[in-house]
Amino acid sequence: MPHARVRDFMTTEPVTLHDDDRLREAVEMVMVRRIRHIPILDAQQRLVGIVTDRDIKRTLPSPLVSSAREEYEALLETTAISRVMSPDPMTVDADSDVADAVQLLVQNRIGGLPVVENGTLVGVFTERDALRGYVELLQALQKAEATG
Repeated sequence: MPHARVRDFMTTEPVTLHDDDRLREAVEMVMVRRIRHIPILDAQQRLVGIVTDRDIKRTLPSPLVSSAREEYEALLETTAISRVMSPDPMTVDADSDVADAVQLLVQNRIGGLPVVENGTLVGVFTERDALRGYVELLQALQKAEATG
């Protein structure tokens, strides 16, 4: 597996939001559905940002702060995702070498990269995808050792 490509391990058909969607939708995805990396698209379906679980946690008020429930609900309903997202996220091409993508994750201390092909979002490559690739590589090496 010396030339494994990002497309071989990426999460395809990622869950996305649009830049004019509300914070409530991102909170539900992160807190209830446990989605950690949400690519953000504009009206023309172009990638314009990313929202991560860290972005959501940083945005929400601490449970220790006694803010009125109505204020919290209003914040969720009125805040556009575009105010919370990281704009112009670092991306990786679907045909990029997995090792290069993992290096980007490590060097930039990020947990996921939107995957683009011809300018279109086609997936997300995350730490979990990288670990899955690592396990497959180890299994292939062990199998080769056992037969050779």
